Amino acid sequence: MPVKQTPDCDGIVLGGHGLFTWGDTQRQCYVNTITIIDQLGQFVSEHLGRRGANLFGGNRTSLLRIISHSRKEIFPFVRGRVSAKQRQLDTSAPFPKFFDL
Repeated sequence: MPVKQTPDCDGIVLGGHGLFTWGDTQRQCYVNTITIIDQLGQFVSEHLGRRGANLFGGNRTSLLRIISHSRKEIFPFVRGRVSAKQRQLDTSAPFPKFFDL
């Protein structure tokens, strides 16, 4: 097992399952967790600097398209629920300036 082969290991990341850390005390386990999360953040930042926004394959679709599609599917249901007893006016608008695109 890889952990047994690396006795000074403080934790492991299991793809799709999360981060597991350990230590001699609860405090040490917590410190190991924060340290590994920080190291992962630095790793991603360094690679993002080299590869740009396509580090993880880039966006498959735009956020605005997702929001627009969701509004078309969800809004009629929400409108029916909130205006069942009293008429309501929708004042929301998905303007791009509100999103970090």
